[in-house]
Amino acid sequence: MRSRVLLVVSTTLFLLAACAGGGDGGGGGSGGTAFQITTTSLPAGALNLAYTTTISASPSTSTYTWSFTGTLPTGLVLDTAATGASTTLSGTPTAAGTYNFTVDVTAAGQNASRPFSVVISASGFPPGVDVTTVTVSDTVRVANVKKMGINVGGHDRWGSSKILKNQLPNPGFEGGVFGTVWLADTSSTNNLYVPRDWNTTSGSQAAGFWDGTEYEIVYGPAAGTNGTVSAFTHNGGNYNFNLGSNGNVGMNDRDVMFTRRTFTGAQGMHGGVGTADTSNPYSGAQSLRLAPGENFDFVQDTSWRDGDQSSHKLIVVEGDWRIRLKARAANAGDQVQVRLYRDGGAPYNPTFMNQTFNLTGSWATYTFDQTVAPGTDQTPDPWPTSTYRPALIFAVDVPGGNAGNIWIDEVELYRVDDATNPTEFSDRFVQRLIEYDPGVLRWWAGQLGETLDNMTQPWQLRRTVGYKPSSTTPGGWNYGAHDFLELCDHVGSEPWIVMPPTASQQDLLNFMEYLGGNSGTYATRRINQGQTAPWTSVFSTIHLEWGNELWGAGTPGDPFGGASVNGGARLGALADRAFTFMKASPHYNANSFNFIIGGQAGYSGRQQEIENNANDHDSTALAPYFGELSDYSSSTNMYGPLFAKPFYDALNTGGRMYQSKEFLVNGGNGTSLSIYEVNYHTTSIIAGLPTSLRNEFVAGASGAIALPLNMLVNLVELQAREQCAFLACGYAYRFDTSGGWPPQQDQFVHVWGMLRDLYHYNIRRPTWLGVELANKAIMGDAITSAQSGDNPSWTQTAINGVGAPTTVSYVQSFPFKNGNQYGIVLMNLSLTEQQGVTLAVPGTPSNNATIYAIEPANINDMNTTTEVVSTTTNNVTNFQNNYDMLLPPHSIRAIVWSN
Repeated sequence: MRSRVLLVVSTTLFLLAACAGGGDGGGGGSGGTAFQITTTSLPAGALNLAYTTTISASPSTSTYTWSFTGTLPTGLVLDTAATGASTTLSGTPTAAGTYNFTVDVTAAGQNASRPFSVVISASGFPPGVDVTTVTVSDTVRVANVKKMGINVGGHDRWGSSKILKNQLPNPGFEGGVFGTVWLADTSSTNNLYVPRDWNTTSGSQAAGFWDGTEYEIVYGPAAGTNGTVSAFTHNGGNYNFNLGSNGNVGMNDRDVMFTRRTFTGAQGMHGGVGTADTSNPYSGAQSLRLAPGENFDFVQDTSWRDGDQSSHKLIVVEGDWRIRLKARAANAGDQVQVRLYRDGGAPYNPTFMNQTFNLTGSWATYTFDQTVAPGTDQTPDPWPTSTYRPALIFAVDVPGGNAGNIWIDEVELYRVDDATNPTEFSDRFVQRLIEYDPGVLRWWAGQLGETLDNMTQPWQLRRTVGYKPSSTTPGGWNYGAHDFLELCDHVGSEPWIVMPPTASQQDLLNFMEYLGGNSGTYATRRINQGQTAPWTSVFSTIHLEWGNELWGAGTPGDPFGGASVNGGARLGALADRAFTFMKASPHYNANSFNFIIGGQAGYSGRQQEIENNANDHDSTALAPYFGELSDYSSSTNMYGPLFAKPFYDALNTGGRMYQSKEFLVNGGNGTSLSIYEVNYHTTSIIAGLPTSLRNEFVAGASGAIALPLNMLVNLVELQAREQCAFLACGYAYRFDTSGGWPPQQDQFVHVWGMLRDLYHYNIRRPTWLGVELANKAIMGDAITSAQSGDNPSWTQTAINGVGAPTTVSYVQSFPFKNGNQYGIVLMNLSLTEQQGVTLAVPGTPSNNATIYAIEPANINDMNTTTEVVSTTTNNVTNFQNNYDMLLPPHSIRAIVWSN
């Protein structure tokens, strides 16, 4: 647990100081201070050097109107369209001189003005500006780099991750699979396996739940033993697995056993209504039988009601929608009704779709299309006080007057005008990924307990999944391997697949055939889904990870309890076991696969445990989350450590990433380092920390720098070529669960989701924008740069996760080269001062270059309902060696050119 420091500061005074800086991310009142323009002076500029600065006013809840009188510097523009507490003066000066003007602002009937004077120098940089020369050379630092990737995540019925075309889970009403990892208690005997930690108190599986199902002992003296569970009992209040005869081999503490079983019932949109019928499927193993009068509601989009209510609706229904299903009736002429609507009362409960189908006695396809006009799904912002926040409901109703049963299968609900791309993912999500341009996409969306057989099925046949000892039903449903691989192919990314740890040897070998075979049952399954050529011929590398964070304790308090193996020794040995099976496949080619074990960034010794117990993996992946915030007494103490931490982690001998890399190097297995997840993780309960300040820290403009900075440092210092930020979509996470249900609004933090939402405001958060910008420059090889001149720096004290004083240059440079194409990421980490940069490049550059820049007005600006923090694109025609630039405070840019 991280230590917490209670700081003796005045929270009230700090908040007033923060709010005085303005910006959409701020909050609170003026504390009685007169309405005024709080910016007192503006920086000087220089001829032909891009200029950006912010002018802020006192906070107000009303709309601001900005204007000016006098003469602005030629080439600069004041953003009079700004409606928030800050505006910008920006552009490229085209005439030297001293310019005097007055800026005026009004809000809530109050007026303020302030005179300014800006000096534009005729040449060079403005007086007093530090200038750093960044000299790029062709010397390769890290060869064959990859653009930064991202975790795709799963489809979320409640929240903002609406990434699939079909909004309905388990549309084929198929059964389920359930696979669990158990750790033996010391009371286990030769033939009786008693798990640690899980029993009738901590679990909910009834006696007999595992009777007749498959078990396999995979770690310990009895490893290799498998068979059928004779009886699952609760003797002594324990979970007891009677294994019959397992060879009379004793078991030790924490020896590992896998159990696997299937379910014939169905979990999914119907919520237990109806009967899964194996005698009458349209496709797959079963359909859903509904009797007269039976009906179900599939509830969606409720997190804005039951979770963080600041999100507003996370899907707004508009455009061209379709309901399509397969159905038949025992008696021709019987009916089924389908509806899509908002619940609650008028006027916020519109019905978007309502259709009754007359069925025949044979299976047939029924389709209903409806165009929903914008504004039908009302979005008043803010939502009216004390007004119910309606959920989105998809309903299936069987009239009570039907003469007999009906059956439904393959039910789809999707937006037609958002389903034009060839994948199972929505157009808007796919387009965002194309813009992001990831080198790797990671599929981690709840595969624990899965079988690879199920993961390779088409959506019509795919079953639900479960793994928790505290659960009795397989309630999860996921997109499939074909869906994910097709997405990766479409957006041009390498796939990274998290595999279920409980997969059997045959399951692993079948998966290898699915990926790399030309013939056989599983190659044919791939071909039947439309992919004729082996996936190994499509991608240069397929990354396969054994489970997710399986070093966990495996206890009820472990978020992945029921899949974890408790430490690196068992993790290394069991991952090695799986990879050994896969390497024995005739479809294995070392150049086509990267076998990954997930290590533990928070405890570097875990990597040594793994290396000592495994040698068939290619990479160890870590999740170096950042964003400790025990000291929030000033912007300097918040953002200085944020920007310094990756350097401490990677370069200091006490740093977690430095130590982890050393364990990999010294392990002697040739193991590479990868990053499976990285982002802010400011989720601790911190006494006195205001929710607004926490959100500004994790979801504010600093993310456009902090996330790509961490990933770039991992790349160039630790050779981490495959890196995946976490997570594509998500609005908020409840970090404080005290008090139970319902949650309090100050128990949420706007962390992880790099896309705020897709189908209301369609907002990219600064973390997404920063990585997307950096990816424009990442190519070919990482090459070297040297910094000289003023090259100012600061020494960060040991606070907020920085373990020792760490000196960091304000200007950071990360250059890349691919043939005669070049790119460089430049950052200014100073919170207050602009930095001059002279960029010296090798060879003879073209005069044409493209500069992408994120230059936020305030470091705490947030993209809430509009993209206040945004990327600008400037195509310059005067690029040359020794090209001069001014980098505004807390800014990032990517420059792309050719020789």
